[in-house]
Amino acid sequence: TLAIKRITRLITEDKITEPLRESVSEKDPTPDKSLTYLVNCPMCVSVWASIFVWISYMIFPKATALAVRIMASSEAVAIYTEQKAQRDALVEDYGPPL
Repeated sequence: TLAIKRITRLITEDKITEPLRESVSEKDPTPDKSLTYLVNCPMCVSVWASIFVWISYMIFPKATALAVRIMASSEAVAIYTEQKAQRDALVEDYGPPL
């Protein structure tokens, strides 16, 4: 689950994939810009990421297992960092917990 969340965040939010998202947006031939929506929609991307990981696991189980562990670890660190930043902001605004 963490690995899928990380892959989703990588595609839909991370700065490193921003050029990809912008390229899709510029070249999206669909009248309703559905491809642009697809690469920016976390719920949509997570479905495709899950399917990709599952198929990858069927073909390359060891490599996929390693990649999933790496992505899950990365997401765990991201969650921790975000939570710490939120806590630090609260402490700055309201003082330390009693």
